[in-house]
Amino acid sequence: MLAPEMEGVDGVFQTVSVPEVRSKNTERDVVTPAVEGALNVLAAARNAGVDRIVFTSSVAAVGKRQEGGATARLSEDEWNEHPVNPCVRATTEAERRAWEFTRANGMKMVAINPAVLLGPGFHSHTPCTETFARILLGQLPVLPPFSAAYVDVRDVAELHRLAFESDDASGRYIASNSPATSMQQVAEIIQEIEPAIRVPRVSFPEWMARSLAVFDCVTHRICGRRRQRADDIVEEFGGVELDCSSERAARDLGWRPRPLESTLADTLAWIRSRFLCADRG
Repeated sequence: MLAPEMEGVDGVFQTVSVPEVRSKNTERDVVTPAVEGALNVLAAARNAGVDRIVFTSSVAAVGKRQEGGATARLSEDEWNEHPVNPCVRATTEAERRAWEFTRANGMKMVAINPAVLLGPGFHSHTPCTETFARILLGQLPVLPPFSAAYVDVRDVAELHRLAFESDDASGRYIASNSPATSMQQVAEIIQEIEPAIRVPRVSFPEWMARSLAVFDCVTHRICGRRRQRADDIVEEFGGVELDCSSERAARDLGWRPRPLESTLADTLAWIRSRFLCADRG
């Protein structure tokens, strides 16, 4: 049966699903919908004769390295072989299955693997932008002991377009505008951008990171904040460096992301105008 949404379509951008991380059965409510949802879209595209797919995955599906380990940046050839967090499992499995499906059906697919997304214009807060909102409000006394690569959501959209329009695009493309950057380094950049913001100066030690799970639960119950399943996040990303290279996207597609400083400045301005000003009003 031909899905009417696919009529007259030249290509499909399959974006990631909204995760539900508060479920007691994450396999049923997070992983399975992500995988089956992606495959349903791809099957509808195949049935309509649409064979050009740009699939949104994540750098989390590429992998991670322990701090102090190999210094080479992660590349598109690597996979996260042992994902722990349910959202990371869902993203990784969905991309793997998408590759299997499109290859089996002779469809051309390109995957985009963004780093941690920042920037303006999200429909609502993401777990990452919520952290920066707390910095603006002076509600983050210490910094989490994580290092990550970041990328502007606007640049990720641009990379999707470039991948779709290029006949030579193939395989996976990591999207990142920064090397592995600690939260302390991010805080220093914020201080340079807006000296009036009182940013945290220290990170709590990694051995205390698992207390995040307790804090996460308490703030959810008392303040109504969205749960982040901090125990899974710590197990997934604690003690690792998400350092990745976008050299392939630059070489093959001419992709040039804006600097992290610009992304952070625009993220802070968006949070202030979209949320903080509205709260005061």
